[in-house]
Amino acid sequence: MNRFYKRPEPDFGLFMSGRGMPGLNRSAGLFGLLLISLSSQAAWLKSVEHNPTHHGSVFLLDFNERVDYDAFTLDQSPRLVIDFNDTGLFEGASLEVKEQSLVRDLRHGQHPGNILRLVFDLNGPAETELSWAGGGKRLVVSLVDPEMSGVPSAPVESVPPEPSGVPSVPVEPAPAPEPEVTDEPVLDVPPPFSGDPVFAEKSPPPVPDRSDLKHSWSGYFALGGRWFFQSPADARQHDGNYSFAFEPEYYLSWASGDQSLTIKPFIRADEHDDERTHWDLREFIWIAAGEGWEIQAGVGKVFWGVTEAYHLVDVINQTDLVENIDGEQKLGQPMLKLSAEGGLGALDLFILPYFRERTFPGETGRLRTQPRVEEALVRYESDDEERHLDFALRWYHSIGDWDIGLAHFQGTSRDPRLLPGLNDRGEVVLIPVYDQIEQTSLDLQATKGDWLWKLETLHRSAERVDDYWAATGGFEYTLWGVFDSRTDLGFLLEYMWDERERDAPQPFQDDVFSGVRWVVNDVDSTELLAGVIFDLDYGGGSLNIEASRRFGQNWKAIFQARSWFDTELEDPLYSISRDDYAELSLYLYF
Repeated sequence: MNRFYKRPEPDFGLFMSGRGMPGLNRSAGLFGLLLISLSSQAAWLKSVEHNPTHHGSVFLLDFNERVDYDAFTLDQSPRLVIDFNDTGLFEGASLEVKEQSLVRDLRHGQHPGNILRLVFDLNGPAETELSWAGGGKRLVVSLVDPEMSGVPSAPVESVPPEPSGVPSVPVEPAPAPEPEVTDEPVLDVPPPFSGDPVFAEKSPPPVPDRSDLKHSWSGYFALGGRWFFQSPADARQHDGNYSFAFEPEYYLSWASGDQSLTIKPFIRADEHDDERTHWDLREFIWIAAGEGWEIQAGVGKVFWGVTEAYHLVDVINQTDLVENIDGEQKLGQPMLKLSAEGGLGALDLFILPYFRERTFPGETGRLRTQPRVEEALVRYESDDEERHLDFALRWYHSIGDWDIGLAHFQGTSRDPRLLPGLNDRGEVVLIPVYDQIEQTSLDLQATKGDWLWKLETLHRSAERVDDYWAATGGFEYTLWGVFDSRTDLGFLLEYMWDERERDAPQPFQDDVFSGVRWVVNDVDSTELLAGVIFDLDYGGGSLNIEASRRFGQNWKAIFQARSWFDTELEDPLYSISRDDYAELSLYLYF
């Protein structure tokens, strides 16, 4: 494998929020059970346009916002692979490849950790160039046949040569007029693709249209059912339930894409659990971008981390535990975020003016603690409670094959301590307590051939509890095109460690995760993920299986099953050891 290009385009931003949403707050849960799961993406690939040329191909990939990506080539079976972090594919996007000789097929797969992978199957070696245009939201992928790279482009019929240094717009057979000279900068928009896609020797870009207000609606409806294999531990719970979810998204952009507004509410109605019936404002973000900086203001989501089974260092957004116990579903976080990028990497500054309490299943809901958490009895170390002002700072950089992130957080812990107590009915319940903490963390990822090495580690200190260290790390090894097919097969192994051992309030203090990922790379995006976590201390473990498949352009089915085995009474997961379940959800995208 040959890594030829790697450049992160950071999600610069400065979030500002007014008041929070007290009516949306929920109390906390015990688990951070993070297995492999499908989660919502912060960005998406809206469209792919293929432009064959005399020397190869040019692909225009349009996104709704800036994204980080990692690209590499495979020599043994000629391919270009691009991984987009925290990104999904819009359900209506077409990946059709026009007939030509260099690119045989374009495939995609959605990998855990919100990674969208595009695979360009080639008929032979290709010179590759990637560049950003369109205000930093259009990735231009140029593929050139090496044997043709020195051949000049064929002229476009009826279009005369353009004078050097003068921008022009192609017209029917008449010379291109000179644009008006204005004080506004001309953005780096690629020219029409009439030949050689090596942009360094192309004509200057056309003058952008400043009346470029654009908007779009997207989202999904989902109907799902969850069925449990064992009787519940609490008579108020049920053997199964149905639920309905709705997540629309409105996107508005202007100023050539340098400014945008995204609004994404979320609603779920559950058959039995009143706490799982809830709504949340996942995103309400204004973004303004410039050269090397970006400002965001509103409510949004931020993800930190690189490991698969347990996202140890992820600390900005609160977990929406009623959605899924894997901890990957997050509540929208009011924030102010400012970022800047330079030759030494990128720096993010967060101001977080409002805290969101973790959601937790209610009396009739399953996958909850025994006894349950009582939301109304929540306690805070700070007198400011949920209005305590939190801060975070993160630096990240890519050096060769290495991605490095170093962060510090100071504020209200997203992970509550659960203390036993009595509610107003005299029932024994768990009371969530949110401490003030300082957390310093490091996340590393190295891409070495077919191997992906990962590490997350942190040190956390607080007034009321002991300081501690924790870490998780491992690798992923991928077999590309097994048995001369399109199928990719990945193997994962990770270790999770917590210095507090059995005193840790989370279940992963001495555990090993082993998993396999099968990506068919067919037109229906068929995928299967399976993983097992073995507890080396308590001796038990858990199994997770997930599968997904698209139907047509707008439908997707997702299946998930979880089971716990040999769980001891002292194990933090003992409360849900009778909650083995299977779940099937059908999504309709629009």
